[in-house]
Amino acid sequence: MRRRLLDFYAAAPEPRSEMTPENEGDKRDEEGYKQDECDALRSMNMQLREKCQSLQQEVNSLRIEQDFFKEKVSNLSISSETFIVTDSDEDRDKKKKNKLFSFYSGLPNFAVFTWIFTLISPFISERRVISKENQLFLTLMKLRHGLNHLDLGFRFGLSSACVSNVINEMIPVLAHRLSFLISWPSAEVLRKNMPQKFHRQFIQSQG
Repeated sequence: MRRRLLDFYAAAPEPRSEMTPENEGDKRDEEGYKQDECDALRSMNMQLREKCQSLQQEVNSLRIEQDFFKEKVSNLSISSETFIVTDSDEDRDKKKKNKLFSFYSGLPNFAVFTWIFTLISPFISERRVISKENQLFLTLMKLRHGLNHLDLGFRFGLSSACVSNVINEMIPVLAHRLSFLISWPSAEVLRKNMPQKFHRQFIQSQG
């Protein structure tokens, strides 16, 4: 019986494909549509890659520009630490630092600045945004050059209000702690060293 069933299935004709010319045309149209869609996606992918490369180049250019301006701002900023002379400095650099420090502060050298700071340091308020040394240096720059508070704030990274607070506090401290450095001559010494043209006016004012 099993043998007969096997012979029957072997002799049975294979099923014919029902694919008609119309079905074949639809299949070709579908394949063509898929190919067009694939080509469009490839083209879009290429465009996106080119745009990404262009944007990356722009980002790199902006980073270079940012670094350039950061360096320029850094060169404009200032602090007392900038002028500290170290053993590794060459003689030329030491002279340059001392010259610039004297220009900005009005003091002959950094050693005098350190001495003054030692005298007034206990009387300077602690501030998170600026060190005690830079509070003194900022005040000396104000006294030396009369710089605008906005300018000083930009150089030290502070607000104008903070600059005002620092200066208003530092001036009385300097006046009190350094008063012993001021020697007022007596009236007799003033008369003796006064130019002749001021003698008459001085005598009248004394009277």
